[in-house]
Amino acid sequence: MTNPDSHTLKHLAIVAVAALLAVAAVPAHAQLSNGGFETPVGVYTLVSAPGSLGAWNVTAGDVEVFNPTTYALGPAPEGNQIIDMLYTNTPGVMSQSIVTLPSQQYTLNFMLGNSTASNRSGTGSISIAVDIGLPTVFNTPIGLSASAITWAAYSLPFTATSALTSLSVAGGPLDGNFHFAFIDAMQVTAVPEAGTWSMLLAGLAVVGFMARRRSA
Repeated sequence: MTNPDSHTLKHLAIVAVAALLAVAAVPAHAQLSNGGFETPVGVYTLVSAPGSLGAWNVTAGDVEVFNPTTYALGPAPEGNQIIDMLYTNTPGVMSQSIVTLPSQQYTLNFMLGNSTASNRSGTGSISIAVDIGLPTVFNTPIGLSASAITWAAYSLPFTATSALTSLSVAGGPLDGNFHFAFIDAMQVTAVPEAGTWSMLLAGLAVVGFMARRRSA
């Protein structure tokens, strides 16, 4: 006679495999392009509206793209280049639409930085809006040195409402003659549903139990 427990264990193992497949089916990243700002390539590029940074559209003001090591400010968090959303008194605004799944939860991860180089205060801010929602304002870390950029990691969770989601990034309402607003390493990651993770963890525990029984 077949042990009833074996049926239960087999069922839970199937659930574990299904959960694994569900997690794998969630795209690791939405297609945010040029999040490391490696385009255009050059020591320094000033992009004014209307202009473009690869897939990013500069819709207002000016955006500076540059290699920080060239200016003795240390390496970029990702790749070779970063951008400054504050240029003199014309803060930059740029946007990009990415392909998303409606009702899917995502997290926008990015790095913000600042420095006291060029007699700047070491403070600044950047605002990010998703679709037509109100922008979220992020203060950069306080710059501690004129010879290096102080970086910190930030994130913004959001839920997609359609197959295309617009991300808009703007320099804070500050005078760029006195402030920097550096940003780099932007990446959008899909977040698996909590129920999927619970199924996965429970199923993996059962698989481990089955493996221990077989080896006993």
